[in-house]
Amino acid sequence: MAGSLIYEDTQIGDGSYLDHCIVAEKCKVSPSVEVEVMSIVGAGCEIGDSSKLCKGSRIWPKIRIAQNSVVEDFVKH
Repeated sequence: MAGSLIYEDTQIGDGSYLDHCIVAEKCKVSPSVEVEVMSIVGAGCEIGDSSKLCKGSRIWPKIRIAQNSVVEDFVKH
């Protein structure tokens, strides 16, 4: 979780790597997730197993990302 800001009530799964990113409150980051630099995850999100958020990705609040997904931009719905 190098240089990352993780808010309260957020769960980070085993083997996940967060690099200089922000993960808001009440999120669930499943095991083996990679969140690259400058990415922001909104409150109440769920990131599925083995997913990757590429550099600068933005996930709006209360979004569920399926396992094995690759996010390269903004996810609003």
